[in-house]
Amino acid sequence: MSKKSSAKSHSLSIRLVAKDAEYLLEDENNEIIKVKSSKEVATILKKKKCTKELNDNPLVLLRDQKNNEPDWVGFIKQMMPEQSRGKLKISNSSAGAVLVVDKIGNDDRIMILSFGQGHHCVPDEIVEPFFGIKVAVNSIDSDKIRSMATSIPNPGGTKAIVQVGTPAQPEQLALSLDSSILKGITGEVSDEQIENPKYLKGSITGSSSLTLKASIASFDNLKELCLEAYDQSLKDDYKDKGFGWIDQLKLLKKHEVVSAGLNEKLKEALKARMDGGEPSGELYLSPPEIVDYERITSFQLIQKSKSEEEYSDLSIDALINLDIK
Repeated sequence: MSKKSSAKSHSLSIRLVAKDAEYLLEDENNEIIKVKSSKEVATILKKKKCTKELNDNPLVLLRDQKNNEPDWVGFIKQMMPEQSRGKLKISNSSAGAVLVVDKIGNDDRIMILSFGQGHHCVPDEIVEPFFGIKVAVNSIDSDKIRSMATSIPNPGGTKAIVQVGTPAQPEQLALSLDSSILKGITGEVSDEQIENPKYLKGSITGSSSLTLKASIASFDNLKELCLEAYDQSLKDDYKDKGFGWIDQLKLLKKHEVVSAGLNEKLKEALKARMDGGEPSGELYLSPPEIVDYERITSFQLIQKSKSEEEYSDLSIDALINLDIK
């Protein structure tokens, strides 16, 4: 009788480094790094404040950690007698880490796993933007979708998350994929979609990353999971399910934005607005992700010299006034 694995189930977030990944360091030389191995990944992540290297094979980096007192602590202290305020000592930790797994598949792909706040160290420019979505759409039963997040490419930057209490089809979520860009999808993996899956089971979520729970006992097991996910991302099933548009979208890298002159065009439009004129095209600011307004009550626009001014909402005029200062 085989012994049942006692490995604990962990929530894992996995990103696939793009095959042609390049990253603009934005240093005095504006060096562009071509990502060929975990060595280049380490250089980039260290620039993004994952500076403490704990291991090189596999590469493990720890995010710079800060302990900050939450804003609400000051309010509570004001409500307490002065002699008791010293008893309230609370801080938040920004702990995080990344683990890099390389040599995945026959073409030696690289994957990055993030933990805690470690995802802040992984720049979008170096990862496949639809890796998680492809894995999820190729794996999830069309009748067992739990939630979908979409973004409509309009001037208002409309974003939506729809979720259901019981597994459903896309039509039942009342989302039009003809006019929206899928940003995330959650659902149940189907045995019909994956033959004898070892790790891709139960509920999974796909966005730029793949998020799932899996029992992993060793680094070899982790590489098996990464290979299973990578193989699933290579399938074309998503095209038959109405998601073929994924292949028509591309995330511009920073140096491509610069070389295309987009930064200069934006500066010209902002200057026209500052001078009281009307810029060509509409200008607006929008959060890149859906905002939980129960938790976030204000925004700050940060320059090199930090401003303490807070705004109840984002606006292009606030940005222009900040630039004038």
